[in-house]
Amino acid sequence: MAPIADFFIVFASTNPEAKQWGLSAFLVNAANPGCTVHNNNPKMGLRSIPFGEIDFTNCEVPASALIGKLGAGASLFNFSQSWERSLVLAPQVGAMQRILNLSTTFCNQRERFGSPIGKQQAVSHRIANMRMRLETSRLLLYKTAWALEQNQQCTLEAAITKTHISEAFTQTCHDAIAIHGGAGYISENGIERQLRDAIGATLYGGTVDMQRNIIARLQGV
Repeated sequence: MAPIADFFIVFASTNPEAKQWGLSAFLVNAANPGCTVHNNNPKMGLRSIPFGEIDFTNCEVPASALIGKLGAGASLFNFSQSWERSLVLAPQVGAMQRILNLSTTFCNQRERFGSPIGKQQAVSHRIANMRMRLETSRLLLYKTAWALEQNQQCTLEAAITKTHISEAFTQTCHDAIAIHGGAGYISENGIERQLRDAIGATLYGGTVDMQRNIIARLQGV
């Protein structure tokens, strides 16, 4: 959101020797001298969300720009990331439901060799897998949201939820395109756009590889 943002939350090292405990968070005005925002970067998906780089050159900020205390940046980041990773993909669960509904209707209406394509096991199994991914994604989302509501530590749950939903959404979009065939590949029907956006979901908020590192570490590996 850099090209249209008025303020940025910036994490900077205020005590390099303390490593992660030397990070602090600041609220920086986009109009601040020395702060340069570049134009929107074209990308594969998520085209309604502008991306852009930010440069800081001799950008001075007042002491009042500090968020919390000095050295609290890592704690603030980890806390906010638990919420983001837990809930950022809630809309994708709804999208998975919509894609499943569209694909089910298509399977019942599209005929080949005198019967609906949904009667073919190769197609019906894709529908079954889409439904299972939807149910597990929704349950993980609700469980993690409940834990947040109870003020529980849920770093592990957030990483699992983010990883599972992002990969489930990607595979569901892929299955939907396979079911619709050429109709799913063309832009008019919107399914290919969902797949392009789904790839982004495996990256933002921490890649799925990073989430697996977190899961393994918290599992004691």
